Amino acid sequence: PLEGKPPSPAIPRAPSKERAACDDAFRRASGGDLAGAAEVFARQAQLSECWEAKSGVQLVEGMRLTAAGDRKGGLAATTGAIALAPELPWALVGRSDLFRDMEDIRASAADAHRAYHIAPEEPHVLARRAAVRYRWGDHEGATADCDGALSGDPTNALALAIRGALRNARGDAEGASKDLDEAIRLWPTCSCAFTSRAWLRCARQEDAQAREDIERALALNRTDCRALMLGAQYLILDYAFQDACRQLDEVIATNSEYALAYALRAQARGHLGDLDGALSDCDTTLRINPQDEQTRQLRSEIQDLRKRR
Repeated sequence: PLEGKPPSPAIPRAPSKERAACDDAFRRASGGDLAGAAEVFARQAQLSECWEAKSGVQLVEGMRLTAAGDRKGGLAATTGAIALAPELPWALVGRSDLFRDMEDIRASAADAHRAYHIAPEEPHVLARRAAVRYRWGDHEGATADCDGALSGDPTNALALAIRGALRNARGDAEGASKDLDEAIRLWPTCSCAFTSRAWLRCARQEDAQAREDIERALALNRTDCRALMLGAQYLILDYAFQDACRQLDEVIATNSEYALAYALRAQARGHLGDLDGALSDCDTTLRINPQDEQTRQLRSEIQDLRKRR
């Protein structure tokens, strides 16, 4: 399911000088420097009939709209950028990011692999495919792509962020912290790095710092499901059960297969006295993740409470 279709046959590209300028601008955009990329693309579009630049203008507009919360507009602009330059990896990488944020991992994977077929050694492409593989649960493949990206560009912030998350999953908290700190230093608007560091800090009981990272992640990407879930966990600890339910509703509306979201909402609903809703969420959690013994225990407690009523 992670294999995307090969790109369509290449059409003639711009002269080498314009091409190099556009490739550099695409890399800037992929690294978060939208203003710098937009300036280069606009200049190149004025200098010549450079379709790479026109595609870049569309891509940057799509990324800008997405950052502003307009996913529909962002998807339309990014798809337009692909239509202008179907044999370049950059717009595919941008749309892969958008699909990943929308929790459409299959579509994100397809675009990431199409980009890889075009530019198998480009660090930004490898880093994006690593991000998709990590979300898919393919940690071995994600690690290989991170290694490839960082071999070509040791300062690739996304690859560092994903490697940090992978190291945290393996229990290497020190290595994870080092990677995530460096990723944030290199790319201060990388929301996934803040989210991964928040989970790491939560596990280390550095709650004040974890809460700060959640706030920063959500300020950069209000729909970051992993940040919303961890934020809801803290809201439950703060007895803000209604707010926790609202955040978890957002997560479930985006991805109906997040077991943790249902498990946390079951806790919040139980505290609010909505035992039927809590029981339903427990059942959904256990359908998705039958090994969740904590939720199984919560379900038993909720059933006991219902019998006493």
